[in-house]
Amino acid sequence: MDDKDSTWCYFANHIFLPHKLPQKDDLDIIKEHDLCCLVYDSAVSYKNSLPIDQQLRWESITRMLENLCTSQMSPTLSEDSIRQAMAKMRSGGMPLLHLVFF
Repeated sequence: MDDKDSTWCYFANHIFLPHKLPQKDDLDIIKEHDLCCLVYDSAVSYKNSLPIDQQLRWESITRMLENLCTSQMSPTLSEDSIRQAMAKMRSGGMPLLHLVFF
């Protein structure tokens, strides 16, 4: 299976298929970042297809997803990425961070 097929299988497993326990951890930070970007790009495309008056409802969602993409660029959640997410926030916004506990 080539890299592109492997990535799409990873997406399918993490979006559509429920986890079965016990299973090995297939976490791949590059694919997690790609998955976040795919969701973000899809949300932006959907938002842009809406009438202007409805696009505002999606603005905070797309900003949260953008912050999530940024935070997934590194295998660890750094202080710098948290500061960047907080700096980008607007009034009423909220950061979206993916936390994993082992």
